[in-house]
Amino acid sequence: MKKLVLTCSMLLALVAFSAPNADAQICLKFVSFCDGIQINSTGGGSINADWYHFDCANSTPMTSGARGGGSDSFSDACGGSGVALINCTNCGGFGDWHFVIDNPVDSSIDMVSGQYPGGSCWIDELATAVQIGPCTGLRLKGDKQKSQTSSLQ
Repeated sequence: MKKLVLTCSMLLALVAFSAPNADAQICLKFVSFCDGIQINSTGGGSINADWYHFDCANSTPMTSGARGGGSDSFSDACGGSGVALINCTNCGGFGDWHFVIDNPVDSSIDMVSGQYPGGSCWIDELATAVQIGPCTGLRLKGDKQKSQTSSLQ
């Protein structure tokens, strides 16, 4: 049963980033720390998202996002490339960040400090756990509970 739920979650995430007009809410929970990116919609080639804060701060709207189409991909300062890009300009008052989603199936993203294109690699292949629906009920780092989706690694 657990494998079925995990497989369905991966497939839904893959569809959300590859279908031209998909509109599914997904949470990419950072495994290393207690925040996440809540994908609100992915229609029309653009991504609407919020940087979800579990650490008592408010959520911050991401300023822009885009999905690659076909062979189009986004490169980043970490040396990788991915199927989607999400930007956060002056995010939470702490500067500019962009996230390149490598592949929803392997559940990792590259986190870069600075505007796209350019910037400097902050975390290469940041591990995330995919949670279908909004970012809610996320636990603090190290607090493992069955209600939290496990990492897709």
